[in-house]
Amino acid sequence: MQAYYSNTRNTRQYTKYDYYLVILLSSLALGGFGGALQIPRVLAIVLFPSMLVKIRECKDYIQGYVIFFLIFILYSFISLLWSLDRGEGIVVLLYNVVHSLYFMEILVFSRFSINAKRSLATGWMIAVFTTLIIAVWEITTDNHLYSLIKHEGDMIMNVNGVAVPRKFAAVTFYNYNEYVTFLCFAMPFLLYGLMDNTFKGVKKYIVPVVIIVLSIVSVLYNGSRGGLVSMSLMLLIFLLLQPKNKYTISIVLFLTVAVGYAIYYFRSTILTTILIRSSGGSLLDGSSRFPIWLEMFKVFLSTYGLGTGAGGLESAMRLVSFSITAPHNIFLEVLVQFGILIFIFFTVFILRMFINALREHDYKIKIVLYSSTLALPFYGIINSGYLTAPFVYAAFTSLVVFANYAKIKCMYIKR
Repeated sequence: MQAYYSNTRNTRQYTKYDYYLVILLSSLALGGFGGALQIPRVLAIVLFPSMLVKIRECKDYIQGYVIFFLIFILYSFISLLWSLDRGEGIVVLLYNVVHSLYFMEILVFSRFSINAKRSLATGWMIAVFTTLIIAVWEITTDNHLYSLIKHEGDMIMNVNGVAVPRKFAAVTFYNYNEYVTFLCFAMPFLLYGLMDNTFKGVKKYIVPVVIIVLSIVSVLYNGSRGGLVSMSLMLLIFLLLQPKNKYTISIVLFLTVAVGYAIYYFRSTILTTILIRSSGGSLLDGSSRFPIWLEMFKVFLSTYGLGTGAGGLESAMRLVSFSITAPHNIFLEVLVQFGILIFIFFTVFILRMFINALREHDYKIKIVLYSSTLALPFYGIINSGYLTAPFVYAAFTSLVVFANYAKIKCMYIKR
C-alpha cells in the first residue's frame, strides 16, 4: 500500500484541478451570455471526461450526491408525462443534466486540488470582480447591455406622477434582481477570500474589500429588499463570529470603514433609489409576494404532491393567474415544480449545511455556512428561475466542499 494523495505534503501551490475550479466559477461572470449554451454549461460538458476518470476515487464522499442527481434527473424525465409544457420540460431536463455534471465536477476536482477552498474563493472573486467592472460602467454612464437585459421598462420609475431615470446594474444577467441574487450567493465566499489571505501583502486586504464593498453598493443601487437584508445579515454574522485578536479586528475595522465611506460617497443616488422604492411602501414590505406564494401553493395541492413537472410551472401558474407566473421563492420553486420528494431532499440539504455550521470549529468555514444558510430565506425570494441558474449550483456545491473539507481532502490510500 502507498500514500496516493495528501494535501499537506504537496508543496505546489496549484494543480490543473485548481485551475478547473477557478475556471468553472469565474465563468459565472458571463451570466446569460450564450443563452441555452451559457459558458458554465459548456465548460461542464467539456470537463466531463476529466471528471469521469477521477470520480471513482471520490466514491467515499460523493455517492450520496450521485444518487440524488440520478433521482432528480429520472424524476424530471418521468414528470414530462404530466408537465403542461413538454417542450420547456425537455429544456429543463437537459439543464438539470448539465448542472448536475457541473455540481459533481466541482466536488471531484476539489479532492485533487491543492487548496480547494482557496481556489473556490478565488473563482468567486474573479467572477464578481469581472461583473463589477460592467456594473460600475452601467451605474456611472446609464448604459446597459440591452442584448442581455430583459424588462428595460424598469429603467424608468414613476414617483408621484414624475418619470425618474433609475440607475441600476444588471451586467450580463437578464435583470438587476438576478444580478443581486448572484451577488448574494457569492458573498459568503467573498468573505472567506478576505479572511483567508488569498492575496499577499497589502492586496490581501484591498482586493477582497474592494470587491465586497462594490458588491454592497451595487445591491443598494438596485434597491433590492432581499439583497439589502441578506447582505446586512451576512455582514453581521461576519462581525459576530470573528475571533477577538489584532488581526481580525483590523479586518473588521478596514471593511467597516470602506463600506461606510462607499455609502457616504454614493449617498445621493443610493438615497434616491431607496426613496423611490419606499414611496410605494415596498422597500421592506414583502406582502406583494404573499399572493404569488398562495397561488403557487394552490397549484401544488392540485398536483397531489407530484409537482407540475419539469418546465410546467409557468403554464400551471397561468391557469390560476393571468399576470403572475414568476414564483420569487426558491423553496416553492422546488416544491411546486418537482414535488414533495425533491423538496424534502433540498430541505434536508440546507439543514445539513446549517448543522455542519453548528459543529464546525474553523470560524472561517462557520461564517461561510451560517451566512449562506441563514440568509437564504431572504435572497431566496429576490428572483425567479433559481433552478436554471448555474451560479445556484455553483454556490451549493461550494458549500458542500467547505462543509466537508476534512473528509474530501483527507489522505486516502491506493492499493
